Amino acid sequence: MNENEPVPYNLSIAVHIEEDGPGFHAFTPGLKGLHADGNTPDEAYRNACDLIPVYLEMLRQDGRAIPEGKWVVIDKPGKPQTKFVSLECSPNRSGTRLRTLQPVS
Repeated sequence: MNENEPVPYNLSIAVHIEEDGPGFHAFTPGLKGLHADGNTPDEAYRNACDLIPVYLEMLRQDGRAIPEGKWVVIDKPGKPQTKFVSLECSPNRSGTRLRTLQPVS
């Protein structure tokens, strides 16, 4: 690979989904201003995911970096790899019981 060529990397971005009136609202805390809606949680999520490449391209065109942090993780070669896991927790008076553990792909 030529050192001037872009290095491929993995990008993990948190998308939060919440009820919003009769529909649902999805937003990305790490990508300020990226919001989408939908009639179902899945539709709101898909709509937000469709906007992410547009948002990232706007950053690139403006010469701005991807805002890496708690909600946006960039895995590049030579950097420690980050993996996400989805946990279903059941809080109760005796503590939190883990119900399911599922890798996020």
